[in-house]
Amino acid sequence: MLVALVLQASAAQPLPRDVWASLSSSVDLAHTSETVEYLRAEGGVMKDTITLRFTARRQGEVLKVMWTDSRTCPAVAEAVDALRSVPMPTPVVPGDPENIILHGVGYSVRFNGRYGSEMGVPLELRSNAGTPLAAWVSDIFRRLKPCWSETRPS
Repeated sequence: MLVALVLQASAAQPLPRDVWASLSSSVDLAHTSETVEYLRAEGGVMKDTITLRFTARRQGEVLKVMWTDSRTCPAVAEAVDALRSVPMPTPVVPGDPENIILHGVGYSVRFNGRYGSEMGVPLELRSNAGTPLAAWVSDIFRRLKPCWSETRPS
């Protein structure tokens, strides 16, 4: 069985100033999306507590914003650790079979990446349903689901 795959690893637009990584899932035909953002601590320095923000949108309009942090949800630390094991794509070699899904569920992860001590650059990986990245994003969303609250952690 050939798995349909659209995957892109490219220099991405910089993340918003208060975000250091994000995951998203979007349904093209329904114009809906869900995003988890890993928020920077005040002053940009990583602290003991990590806060995540969940945003649900429909046709670009925000429907819901919810919050969690590493003090109240052990899955937050797992979601941070998981960033170290993002499933990377393999090169496309000319002559490999290609299947393209034009509509479906899109998945993405954005973060600043680097090799060793060089400066980090914004990266974005995107794929469609049925890919390792889709399974990875879905697993993190599933782990975090019981943790969300409408109250922003203080």
